[in-house]
Amino acid sequence: MTRGENPFGYNWRGYTNESLEAIWAGLQPTPEDLILAVCSCGDQPFALALGGSTVVAVDQDATALEYAKHRLTLCDAPEQFLKPEAQPSSWAPDDQQELAWRNAFFRKEHRLETLKRNKHNISFVQDDILYGKALETQQWTQVYLSNAVGFSWHRMSFESEQRDTKTVVDRVAPGGLIYSTEHRCAEDADLRWKGLPVKLEEERSARARELEHPLWRPSVYRRI
Repeated sequence: MTRGENPFGYNWRGYTNESLEAIWAGLQPTPEDLILAVCSCGDQPFALALGGSTVVAVDQDATALEYAKHRLTLCDAPEQFLKPEAQPSSWAPDDQQELAWRNAFFRKEHRLETLKRNKHNISFVQDDILYGKALETQQWTQVYLSNAVGFSWHRMSFESEQRDTKTVVDRVAPGGLIYSTEHRCAEDADLRWKGLPVKLEEERSARARELEHPLWRPSVYRRI
């Protein structure tokens, strides 16, 4: 997730600290996909829209959504789009390497031109991706959770997290994919999905982990 302070008034850094290449490799979105995605600063749903997918970007923070919407209007002005408008905070210091990785992703293979063509496929909803109504509105072919499940550890029991993962699984179409990220130290993360009608996509997960930054350990699950 991205943190810092910016002109929109929320505490975010303005760019993701996850690898967009990892997310792309893990999900490999296509024009047939209907994707529910954590919005954050917009980087992740923007990346997913490059495949021509329909993407619904969800965040609890209205100002985060406004920031992402604002950034989407700048996709035909690359230097403005790639320049973070946030100021880093002590909680989330600036990381020029992460910013360079993010920018390299969008500069590759005319991706900003593709985003400009596909930007109308992206919509924004203020909601909680785990506990809100957005999840219930569709049978999604893909769900990108970022670290939403593990991020709630301080306010929920492990059993509650398992119930939440079941709620997500129930709203994914058979054959669909779920991308969930955890801190590398979260050794029990896979247990949240145990007993649910999903299987770990080992090749996709391995590729995503290979491309991911050292902080994160992503997993890709397929609904069965």
